[in-house]
Amino acid sequence: MPLNVLPVPGRSLSDLAALGVRRVSTGSLPYRAALTAAVRSAEAVRDGSPLPDAVPYVDLQRRLSAYPGDAS
Repeated sequence: MPLNVLPVPGRSLSDLAALGVRRVSTGSLPYRAALTAAVRSAEAVRDGSPLPDAVPYVDLQRRLSAYPGDAS
């Protein structure tokens, strides 16, 4: 029977596949990573520290509006 898991630190996708894993879900990772980035950004502004790297706004808009087969 196929096995589905969350990412396992220290294990590559090929390691997991060898163990019988057929699907790896990100679960809450994107949400937790985004929240961590938001907190670090707010702390940098508050503390006058260098701002973290971020995708330029125009590139973000392009990524968000691009669909497969889109001519833009």
